Amino acid sequence: MNMNGLAKHYDRLTPRERFPLILAAGLRGDQAEHARLIRSAPSKSFSVPNFRGLAEAFERLSSLILMSRLELALLYNQISALLRNEMLAKQGAKDDLDLFNGLRMVAYRFLVRGRAWKELYAEGQIDAEALLKDLPGYDLVKLMEPEAGMVAFTPEEASDFMRKTAGESANVETVAETVAALREFLDYRAQSWT
Repeated sequence: MNMNGLAKHYDRLTPRERFPLILAAGLRGDQAEHARLIRSAPSKSFSVPNFRGLAEAFERLSSLILMSRLELALLYNQISALLRNEMLAKQGAKDDLDLFNGLRMVAYRFLVRGRAWKELYAEGQIDAEALLKDLPGYDLVKLMEPEAGMVAFTPEEASDFMRKTAGESANVETVAETVAALREFLDYRAQSWT
């Protein structure tokens, strides 16, 4: 099949036809085809308020934070179940301690991401809860917070745990580093609109 001849008709593709082709080209690493499909799409012009990019960035970031915390909550529950099973089976104390330390690390990461998210939104004078409270999974995250707070490592304990399990050069996630990464994501997404 002559791809160049076919490419001449790309401007006639509907959005529903074009989007799967763009995804497929990207997944197979065909940057030329990916770019050609994007370039050939008819353009539409819209007028949006100047804060639209920032608003979209905050909405996207809120969803990503919620998903990452849900993932950690699920991991926490899986480790909790393993720990309960280990204790019921009366396995060795070392196995129980390893699982419990893993549980504490997951709880620490869960709390760090929540604190970082709230801190970043407070910088922008935005109610962090407002963008999440109506999303699926939000109530589960809120239920997880008190338990994680009781179990989580302190920052110092998390650093010690990481050094012992992953080596001296291991770095533990901190609130400040996470805020910086979230701010970078937010700025990048907002800049894409300007």
